[in-house]
Amino acid sequence: TLGNALFFLATVDKAKFRRQVVPGDKVKLIIKNIRVSGAMIKQSGKAYVGEEVAAEAEWLCLVQKREG
Repeated sequence: TLGNALFFLATVDKAKFRRQVVPGDKVKLIIKNIRVSGAMIKQSGKAYVGEEVAAEAEWLCLVQKREG
């Protein structure tokens, strides 16, 4: 399981910043798993302020099981 693991950001792709987010804005993140394995997880996500997309990207994290 990935519950007791460390995640290391390896890459960020297709990043687009569509609007500035300012203090006081409420940001909703929608994250989708594209691929999950014991060694890595690839996800995509969008950040919304209201109904407007503020940012979007895909990223890859390397997964390392936590010792102890």
